[in-house]
Amino acid sequence: MRKSVIFLMLATLFAACTKDRTEDVALTDGTKIYATIADMEGADGRVQLNDKKQTVWNAGDQIYVHHQTEGLLTYQFDGKDGDRSGSFTYVATDAYDFSTLFPANNKYYAFYAPESLCGWVRFTDGAPAVGAFIAQKVQYEPDSYAIGANLMIAESSVPDQFTFENALGYLRLSLKGTKKVKQVFVQGNSNEYMCGDYVVDLTNIDRQLWYGQMVGVGYYQVIDCGEAGVQLSQTPTDFYYVLPPMSFNAGISIQVDFTDGTSYVKSTNKVIPIARNTIQPMAVLDVNAQEEDPVQFIFIYHTGSVVSAPYLEGVGLDGIIMWGDGNTSLLNEVTSYSYQDDEQMHTVAVESVNATSMSLKDFTGITKIDLSNF
Repeated sequence: MRKSVIFLMLATLFAACTKDRTEDVALTDGTKIYATIADMEGADGRVQLNDKKQTVWNAGDQIYVHHQTEGLLTYQFDGKDGDRSGSFTYVATDAYDFSTLFPANNKYYAFYAPESLCGWVRFTDGAPAVGAFIAQKVQYEPDSYAIGANLMIAESSVPDQFTFENALGYLRLSLKGTKKVKQVFVQGNSNEYMCGDYVVDLTNIDRQLWYGQMVGVGYYQVIDCGEAGVQLSQTPTDFYYVLPPMSFNAGISIQVDFTDGTSYVKSTNKVIPIARNTIQPMAVLDVNAQEEDPVQFIFIYHTGSVVSAPYLEGVGLDGIIMWGDGNTSLLNEVTSYSYQDDEQMHTVAVESVNATSMSLKDFTGITKIDLSNF
């Protein structure tokens, strides 16, 4: 983000974080709207993931809807856990007057989650923006993100039809072993901002700005599993972090604290990119391993915009595929991949543990395969 793109009215932004709501039943009681979550590849969401790693609404979810002249209204989901669309019923009107700050474009904007929303600001070029925050410590949710941890935004020309999109990205840690996890810390090795306050351009959701000089910014995130902890097994348990679109250019460090008072620490210096609306997977970590197995590498040099995934076999197999455009997948997780850049040549790097064989099917454009470290 260009340093010149700063924002105005910061005092108003933080004042909005402590605003009160008031019931206004006589005005809009019974009004319903319809909202759905955009059907995009990768992650697209917030609290609960289905088996396709898509976001679904949960019963009781609340969203904000704002219009310049009608104020900030709160609606509650009428449907059941697992729905990706449905109706929302009006429950309250916010007492704070945003009319002088919000864009005068006669648009309706909707937001999830209300608890992560701070208020409204403008970029210096006049673009309207919403202020929100990412918490430093969140509660563990099985196979999903923490409740209220992710910002979704929808824009509409009508007051009762909204399609939500994500503003953030996601990091997935996968752990296996025999212990109970109490909490899991993640920190960037270059002390990148991982939580705190940020703003998102309402007219361009990909334009975001972190203001690290403000209060509440942190260099790590922690998932809290409670005093009882989360029991690990040989089937990997996933822990999801909600993060701003960014890149950990020097890698990350992980600390897993267990209920027995012991800890497991792991660090990697590999570049880890976090893209909006995308889950970034990490290789499975065995927290009981006393001595790491030798890491194997395969490098496949090729041309083309679409590639078939190498398939590896082995007992206790683990690892990742780095596609050469900054994105990764777990081993054997996908069968093909389309590159996200315009380059004609790429190097597919396969990092594995306990692999005994590799096979390539319909993999075209290969110029060289390096198996010297496999």
